Order: sequence, then structure tokens, then C-alpha cells
Amino acid sequence: MRVLFNQGLSNVHHAIALIHQAMRPGEFHLVASYGTRHTPLRTVADTFLPEPRTANGDVYLDWLLTCCQQQGIDLFWPQSRLPLIFAHRQRFVAKGVQVLLPCPNADILAIIDDKRRAAERLSPLGIAFPQWRSFRTVREFDAALAELGYPQRSVCIKPAQGLYAQGFRILDEKRSPFERFMSNEIWRIHPDELRGLLANNHRDLEFLAMEYLSGDERSIDCLVSNGQLVCSVTRCKPRAAAGRFEVIEDHPVGQQMAARICQAFQLNGLINIQTCDRRLPDAGQQTCFLEVNARMSGGINMSCLSGLALPYWALRLAIGDAIRPPDLPRPRNGLRVTTTHQALALDDGSDAWLDLENIEPPSAKP
Repeated sequence: MRVLFNQGLSNVHHAIALIHQAMRPGEFHLVASYGTRHTPLRTVADTFLPEPRTANGDVYLDWLLTCCQQQGIDLFWPQSRLPLIFAHRQRFVAKGVQVLLPCPNADILAIIDDKRRAAERLSPLGIAFPQWRSFRTVREFDAALAELGYPQRSVCIKPAQGLYAQGFRILDEKRSPFERFMSNEIWRIHPDELRGLLANNHRDLEFLAMEYLSGDERSIDCLVSNGQLVCSVTRCKPRAAAGRFEVIEDHPVGQQMAARICQAFQLNGLINIQTCDRRLPDAGQQTCFLEVNARMSGGINMSCLSGLALPYWALRLAIGDAIRPPDLPRPRNGLRVTTTHQALALDDGSDAWLDLENIEPPSAKP
């Protein structure tokens, strides 16, 4: 069974390595493509393919279809350009290539990728959310702050559509911009700074002002088959850990919420759901939904330390194996997990080429 992963995030490297560790000899041949040869993917993929430069739309699609045909691909697991793949899924099917997609269609994907629309879709299910208001302008921002009770209540902001924590900030009037600049504090912003940015918001981006939840955050990696949650691994990010470690835990409330979300969006494959706890006056906590990621999480390698190689089982489900929860290894809970940077030689230095055009410029560090 030959599987293609196109260019995605750094988690693709982890996923391929995890599949190799879990699979039977010769069970899968994993093909990965990327926009430059200078990538760790070359060290784990059975076959590596450089993607065409500056290829968009039809050009990229034609390259993918040709790649599938030349490489004898049986299953394509897209890691990027999902709207394009959705629009032309049948062209892959016509060539005998299965496509593993995270939801039934592009319309649902668009809802998932928009935090406001996703919350509106899920609210009838009785799922708890942080209080939030959407805004685009300074006037709407000020109205949102008043409605959320700022500054008596802590408020954070984030784009309605975004990847990872891009654009996330906690509103903070205590520290000056210069103090934050000198301490490399990037997660906080003064409301006046944001007002200045909004005044020049020529892209007309939508943002959410949200109640800042001060409880523990959780990342739930879900193995899903056509809306049915098969299994999940929950990583708790305790506030007290300050980012030093996460804890793999059994969290029934979050798992039940994940099952309802998977069913509501008819999710499929390997996806991620984020939650955070609201601290209640009686010292209790209420788990609130934050977002759905229609892809593997960035911390998938930590989740798999539970003993459950989720990317491998996602492939098994995708090719039609009848996988039931009792068939899967039971995740080990209670583990404290973390990640470290690892030095890696991309090649032995014998290649004469240096592919500079697709490499990000170095950061301006002294």
C-alpha cells in the first residue's frame, strides 16, 4: 500500500516516523513531498519528491495527479490545500486513488476553519464556550470589551481564522509596550496598540474577543471514522507546568465533548480538538470548547507516547480495516510528556546543489 503525504506542517515528519515504528514490515510505503529538498522528511519517507515551485491551482493539481500515477499511489492523505483537493476529489478517485479527507465536503471544512461559525454550529448541542464577540473595527472592538466586562474580567483576542496561536493576544494594560519588547513578551497587547492596528486593518479581518479562561488547556487527538469517535488521547497542559510538560490523562468530559463534535461535523481520520477550563466561583471547573483542527495536532508525537500510534491506525481505518476500540492498544494515562529539539543531518554533504529559492530567510538575530 503506497501512501502520499503532500507538503504540510512539521507534524508530518513525526507521523511518518510513528507509522514506520508501528507498521508490519512492508505494510506501507510512505511517499512525502515538500517545496524544498532541505527538509527532515527526506530522512523518514520511503520516497521523497520535491514539489514544483510556485505551483498554484491547476498546475499543482496536475502535478499531484501525475505524481500519484507515476508513484503508484493507493492512498493520498492531504496535508495542505484541502479546498483544492475537495474540489477535485473525483479526479483522484477516477485514477484509483483513495483520498483521506477530514470531513465530507469543503463547506463543512470552511465552517471548521472559522472559529465563530464553528461555535455557532455547535452551540445547540449544549457544549460550553468561552463568552465571545466578533469584531473588525475599533468601534466593534470597544463594544465587545464593554459587553465582556473588560477590564474587570480578563479578555483575549484571536483571529476568527488562523493556524496555531497566530494572532492570539491577552489584553494587558499593566506593562508598557517597551517592557514587553525588552522581555520578548509576545502574547500580550495593550488595547490601544490593538486599536491602532485595527485602524489600519485593510484586509478586513474578523477577530474574536473572548473571555480569557485561566484553567487547564487540553488537546484531544481523535481517531474518527465517518463521524464516529473510535478512540482519543488527551494531553492536559497544566497552567502550573508553565509549558514545561503536558500530561496524558483520561478526561471523560472532554472525550464526550469530542465525540459530539466529531458527529456534528462528520469528521474523519485524525483530527484535533482544543478545550480549556473555566474556573468557577465554587472552585470547580467547566470544560469549554475552543476549536477544531481538521488535521493532526502539532503535538501528535507526544500523544503517541501513550502507546497508541494514531497516524498508523488512521491509515488502517482509511484502507477499510474494521478497527474497533477493543482492537486498539489502551493509552497509558498519567504520563508527563514533553518535546526537545533534536539535531539532524539532512544529507552527507555530497550533493552539489543548494536549493536556496524555497528556503525562508534567516531571522535577524545578532
